[in-house]
Amino acid sequence: MSQVREEAVGACADEGCCKSSFSEHLPEYFGKNVFSLKVMKEMLSPKAYASIEKTIKEGGKLDVSIADEVAEAMKKWAISKGATHFTHWFQP
Repeated sequence: MSQVREEAVGACADEGCCKSSFSEHLPEYFGKNVFSLKVMKEMLSPKAYASIEKTIKEGGKLDVSIADEVAEAMKKWAISKGATHFTHWFQP
């Protein structure tokens, strides 16, 4: 570790900045731009939400009959967050 970094880490630990109130509000910052199950529940039909929730929790393939609805909801959500360019990318 560089001396400058060691000094910065030490100063942070000494001043308690690592224990700031930021950690109390972490959920407000981390994940606020995630198309989460909570967001999906608000934006998808009950049928589509139930299907995608099952897929996420149990694994398996996305039901093709809801894929367009999910993609459209994700697009609308992203645009509402200020996105000007969009792609959806599924990862295992």
